[in-house]
Amino acid sequence: MKNEKILLLILAVVQFTDIMDFMIIMPLGSTFMRVFEISPQQFSIIVASYAIAAFFSGLIGAGFVDRFDRKKVLLFIYIGFTIGTFACSMAPNFQLFLAARSLTGMFGGILAALILSIVGDNIPLPRRAAAMGIVMTAFSVASVAGVPT
Repeated sequence: MKNEKILLLILAVVQFTDIMDFMIIMPLGSTFMRVFEISPQQFSIIVASYAIAAFFSGLIGAGFVDRFDRKKVLLFIYIGFTIGTFACSMAPNFQLFLAARSLTGMFGGILAALILSIVGDNIPLPRRAAAMGIVMTAFSVASVAGVPT
């Protein structure tokens, strides 16, 4: 039971960072448009690039992610997500920022599904709904309190 709580805390933190990374771009639109000297249309491409990359990585990843140990896959995907996020922070221009944002989306898109599958694999059925609620609370907290924080 204690290990379950630790697992759920880790998964909730990963879920929080994934959603925060997705949500943080939109409020910073005017800043990105000024810094990169881009139009609103180009900014919308940056926002959409995450979702488009997540879509394609989800389609591709669904075919082979189940062949590997979930803990190793989570670690690999989260490292890729972190590298993509770091690359976004270091991007000097629109093109590199767009590429880094797409890279982040490739990894971030798989994270949410992977987290839910880990909960499904490791939490017994009588406690699974509560566990899903705990993990999904991180989504809500990131959406409401994450950006202002």
